[in-house]
Amino acid sequence: ALRGRASDAEDGALSGGALRWSSDLDGLLGEGEQLEVSTLTAGWHLLTLTATDSDRQSGYESVHVFVGTQQRVYLPLILRR
Repeated sequence: ALRGRASDAEDGALSGGALRWSSDLDGLLGEGEQLEVSTLTAGWHLLTLTATDSDRQSGYESVHVFVGTQQRVYLPLILRR
């Protein structure tokens, strides 16, 4: 789950399409203050929330996250006698 907030001096709290979530690997993820994401590609992502006000002025914040896989790695069993 992604959650973010933004406000503007003239517009106040921004919401809906004014808030856009993106990933450097997967592109645009969605819009709004909250976003449920379950299909990110495995690996390191730079997730960015971009806020745009009614004058089309934008600001953003980013965070690095790692998305793992649910695959299990089995190492070979070595028996010593």
